[in-house]
Amino acid sequence: MQEVQGQDTAYNPQCNGMVECLHRPLKQALTCHQADWLDALPLVLLGIRTALREDLNASAAELVYESSLRLPGQLY
Repeated sequence: MQEVQGQDTAYNPQCNGMVECLHRPLKQALTCHQADWLDALPLVLLGIRTALREDLNASAAELVYESSLRLPGQLY
């Protein structure tokens, strides 16, 4: 049984569409915080991971943890 591996290059990011699907909204959200993007990164990632994906009818966090996450500010 022989396996064929594809190679992606760092110089051609369009080669890996799955990664680019994450990078696009991440970049859009972080451009609003150009001066302090590093401080905003955890909250931006939390928002992306907890956003409802209509095609999956769940968020990425719900798929990973099999439960919805409790966000900051949610008490009950």
